[in-house]
Order: sequence, then C-alpha cells, then structure tokens
Amino acid sequence: MMKYLLVLLLVSNITFSQQVDTNEISIVKNIEGLNANQIFSRLNLILDNVFNSADDIIQLNDSNSNNIIIKANAEIPVPNQNKIMYPNAIIDYPDEIMYSHRYTFNVSCKDGRYKMKINFNRGEFIGKTNSNPKSPYLAIMHPTSGFIAEQVYLWKNEVKTKDWILVSKKKKKLLIEAIPSHIKEYSKNLETYGKYIFNLIHDSILESKYEDNW
Repeated sequence: MMKYLLVLLLVSNITFSQQVDTNEISIVKNIEGLNANQIFSRLNLILDNVFNSADDIIQLNDSNSNNIIIKANAEIPVPNQNKIMYPNAIIDYPDEIMYSHRYTFNVSCKDGRYKMKINFNRGEFIGKTNSNPKSPYLAIMHPTSGFIAEQVYLWKNEVKTKDWILVSKKKKKLLIEAIPSHIKEYSKNLETYGKYIFNLIHDSILESKYEDNW
C-alpha cells in the first residue's frame, strides 16, 4: 500500500487541473525527446516500482493506445471531528485520522508529453469500528463555496438524528462551525498526495532519460 507522505514538492513545467467539486486531480507533464511509445515503455518500468503492493491492480496496459489504468490504495489523513467537539477530553484526540482511500490512477501518452490522473474514492477507516467506517467527508478536490454550504446543511440535519442524541448542542455547534475548514484541509491532503505520486513518477522518468544521455 502506498503510504501518505508529507513532502515539499518542487514543481516546474507542469499544468495542474483545477476542476472543482470533483474527486479528480490531473496533470500534464512535458518531456522533450521522447515519443509516445518511448514514454509508455518507461512508465511501465517505473510504475512496477511505484505500485508494487498486492492490493495494486493493473486494469489496463494498452500499448496501442499508450494508456495505463491502475487501482491502488493510499492512506490519507482526514480531520478528526472528535478533536473539535472534545478539545479538553482526557483522551488526547489526534488532529487527523488516517483513512484508506482506494483510487484509480490513469496515464495516457502522446509525443513529448503525457497526462496523469487520479480519481479518489471515499476514505474508509483503518481498523475496527462499530460506527460508520466511511470518512465523514467526501473526497473532493477544490471544493466551491456552494459545495461546502451543501455539506454544512447536510451535517446540520445529520446531528439532529438519534445517533447524536447524547452529544450536547454546544459540541454539535463546534462541529458545524469546523466543517468548512475540515473540507478545505482534507482537499489539500488529497492534493498533496496526488502531487507526490505525479512528481515521483515524473522524476523517475527524467532520471532514466538522463541515464540514457550519459
């Protein structure tokens, strides 16, 4: 399983997708001197090392279309609601909780460039739980104010259900107020992971190109 890493990303000569309210992040990388078939061939060697878990599944590897699709897992932190509702609890709740995210990695190649895309599924709690094992928030990139307002509305209704009957109004209010920042923080965590994968792959391609030139 690919582990989530916090890294400083140095990005150059790239174009990131800025789609909103979607579970997708994508990027186009330019690489001079290589045609589509050569890029595809190098990617096959590199991706074997990047996606090397038994949980990683190659769904498509088509040399005719120069397209690769892989199903993989990532552990990505999600803001912890308990930390907001119980700031003074005896239990020291962490700021974030790791959730396992199944995602689809897609790469397509053209002469001198290639496009990578990741689509995230909703996170699932790692370990055993008697409550909802899903992440409290949807895996959304670049959430708009409209999306955030919709989620706040849904959570206002959620905390009125019987599952929340033992939680005080004050704690519910603290949670509702924190949801916008939680959603934005979670989105940044997803984006950081996506950029990490994209740059890991691209740096490996550049290294292989430099080795050829040597």
